Amino acid sequence: MSDDHYEQVDLAYKTLEGIRPNLWDSPIILSSPERRIFHDLKFPEQTERDKQAEQELLTWYQSHGSAHPIGDWVKASAAKNRLRWGFPYYAKLGDQGWEAPLLNGNDPDWVDSPHHDLTMRMLRNNIVPHNIGDGCPGEPVPLTVAMSHARARGHEIPDSFFKVRPISHAEKNGFCAARDLLYRQRGLARTVRALASKYAIPNPEYPNLSPYFVDQLWVVLEYGPRVRLVIVEIDNEGQLAPDQQTKARRRDEVLGRLGYEVYHVAGWWCRVDSWRVISELLAATGINPDATDQISCGHTSSIAEYRCAKCHGPVIRWDNHWISEGEEGEFLHESCYYDYY
Repeated sequence: MSDDHYEQVDLAYKTLEGIRPNLWDSPIILSSPERRIFHDLKFPEQTERDKQAEQELLTWYQSHGSAHPIGDWVKASAAKNRLRWGFPYYAKLGDQGWEAPLLNGNDPDWVDSPHHDLTMRMLRNNIVPHNIGDGCPGEPVPLTVAMSHARARGHEIPDSFFKVRPISHAEKNGFCAARDLLYRQRGLARTVRALASKYAIPNPEYPNLSPYFVDQLWVVLEYGPRVRLVIVEIDNEGQLAPDQQTKARRRDEVLGRLGYEVYHVAGWWCRVDSWRVISELLAATGINPDATDQISCGHTSSIAEYRCAKCHGPVIRWDNHWISEGEEGEFLHESCYYDYY
């Protein structure tokens, strides 16, 4: 066995020792919103000439598809955006690709310091926040950095709040898994347009004080065109206390009224298998219903099942290559897989 194998097994032992056994059978998604919330992008009504031009565009695209002449890529893009998201087509604009700025004309301030007010202003102007492949952070943003940005925008945040808090393994694993999956799974980056860390949302009751900072925000573009704002909160064991649960429910109600869908996931599952957690979220949100089928060992129900069928050591997944699936669905360390078969 390689040194990497022994390091992974040792890390797995330490990870599982830190999780109370009564949590091993817990659900991955602890709570989810009652409904999906849509932010419609609103455009001028099409004239009859616009509708005719749109039909001509779609007929042309169906005839040419991916075999269209190189010089017609903007025209083809307009057709694809109409079919994929429902962006209307206007005859007077011809082939200028008017919708491209709405999808890619991002505000640099949103990439550097994403927050609620800017997001809503962009959506009112039919601009969809976008940072996948263009400014998405490689790791979670430290809370002190997010608070500094909020203070610069006028929020009153006491100096005592700026105590350095290390980013937890669960939060880091969850964010990195979301980023990796968005980049690796075909088509996801065109649906989830942006992934933000420590996204700031002012408390409507105290708008000038410290805002809410959520662990992840996904900006999801769907057919309509319309946008969903999905919040992912990674809860640790301390947040299972009744008083913390009550506080979280109240905050989720506020965030729902502001236009956000809030999902809470188990931080201990993120420490064991962050890829599985994000895949469950992609399926639950409807973004990719088949997400759990697209990763190895994506249908387990207990942390107790994370054992290698060959070496019998514990298994965790912080990267897609840490786990391989046997012919009967059994867990295997990647390094054990080739010896097993």
